[in-house]
Amino acid sequence: MGSAGYQNERHGILRKLGSSYRARLILHILLDVGMDIAMKDADRAFFLRKYSRLSWKVIAAKTEYKSREGANMAAANYARKHNFLWPLPPAFSRGEIGYIELRDGSSWLQVQTMLGFDPRKKVMDAVRYYAKKHQLPWPPRWEDDDV
Repeated sequence: MGSAGYQNERHGILRKLGSSYRARLILHILLDVGMDIAMKDADRAFFLRKYSRLSWKVIAAKTEYKSREGANMAAANYARKHNFLWPLPPAFSRGEIGYIELRDGSSWLQVQTMLGFDPRKKVMDAVRYYAKKHQLPWPPRWEDDDV
């Protein structure tokens, strides 16, 4: 994959995950370590879902599967063959991404821009719903485990 292809892929994943340290680490693992060359599509589908939690539809497009079901089945077969945990966690929801970004210090405007919500009330509602559904503190705040 050429330099422009890497930039486009990075941009898409960063838009989904945010520009946090975790997102940059995932990008390094998935894109910069020669994943396109070294892995088959089934391997790539499995690891894209495991480490980036992209939707199956996005994974299918990145791995050249014709459908999200094909990508899911290939990743499931790969996981069973190598005794990996299956099923993998669901894709990140917009509310979850927004909550994580707000907790990590992003502003509402940054989250709104990253997720493509308009008006801002929609992002606020999605994040509040996610927090309420998972019984998380509101407003989102960073909690230090060492305290």
